[in-house]
Amino acid sequence: MGGASRFRARQRARAAKMEAMEADHRNREAIQADRLRNMSLYICTFEDYSDWKNQKLRYRIQSIKLSDLLFFSSTPITVFSSKSKSKSNVSNSSSSLVRDVDFVEGDLPLHMSFGVFGSRIVMAGGRKSNRGTTEIYVLETDPAVELRPKFIKGPVLDLEDDDDHKLLFSFEWNHILVYLMIVSTESEIYSIEPLAMINVPYGFKADSYSCADLGGGTICFVLMNLGEYVKMPVLFMTFQVSFSKSAASSDISSGSGSPHFSSSTGSPRNSSSSSSDSPHSSGSNGSPHTSGSSGSPHTSDSSGGDPDFLCQVFSDIRSFSIKSLGCRIFEYNWSEESSHPLFAKLVACFVL
Repeated sequence: MGGASRFRARQRARAAKMEAMEADHRNREAIQADRLRNMSLYICTFEDYSDWKNQKLRYRIQSIKLSDLLFFSSTPITVFSSKSKSKSNVSNSSSSLVRDVDFVEGDLPLHMSFGVFGSRIVMAGGRKSNRGTTEIYVLETDPAVELRPKFIKGPVLDLEDDDDHKLLFSFEWNHILVYLMIVSTESEIYSIEPLAMINVPYGFKADSYSCADLGGGTICFVLMNLGEYVKMPVLFMTFQVSFSKSAASSDISSGSGSPHFSSSTGSPRNSSSSSSDSPHSSGSNGSPHTSGSSGSPHTSDSSGGDPDFLCQVFSDIRSFSIKSLGCRIFEYNWSEESSHPLFAKLVACFVL
């Protein structure tokens, strides 16, 4: 076979490989789109209705379809309780988006934890007065098993096709922090490096949070603020991360380069809008940064449609990006209930 023939054969092989990769990518996107259409995010909250006479605690489960989170709006959508008179007057586009599934209340343990086993959400543990407790509550979410469901901490995202690198998410000082965790084949942690910081938009202040992996590199953060007691806002942030390990070893491990802001869609923006009011805005006062980095951070828009979505990246990782998919605020209204919680917090959220 001549040189020209070998060259054409290599071209055909490369074209076939690229076509197969594109087909695989389209297939993954279709699977993820179907997942977002058909699955729901279950929100687990703790509410304290105690008074000076009695202790009354409530653990509540609510759900919202993933497809209803992929919008951008800073206008709160009011969520009334199932017993509220106003709920019947609210259209399907508002309060009914967040659906009450079930709750348990009474003299319950404090600090109970939630977990998922198959299609079941399990609530167990906690402390009750000064004695131990063995209470366990199970909520079946599969309609094929139970048509009407009743009750009978730092999340880690595994990167697809990559057993050595994981993304670790946390929340601090009203920012979502993203870390790159490098592990061995025996799951031994080699290092945890600060990778990015995402601003919480709309000036939203959170008291508690949780997040869920929606698959396909898509994450949903749920942030709660106790607010004015009778009204409690909850912010849903949905975004997609993209990371290539080809740059991880050379860039993150060595910590070379100066801080920069990753952009997946847009043009540079003013840095003062994102970093001046944060205790993490510079490496000198506790900011996450990569060893050896220098210079002042600057900002790029990675909004995907939301002008308030800003992401700061702490190392020269050109292959890392975050795209905002949706951001919505729901406001719980207890004004028509006989009592409202003295304290409430978000405990966990799951995709089922």
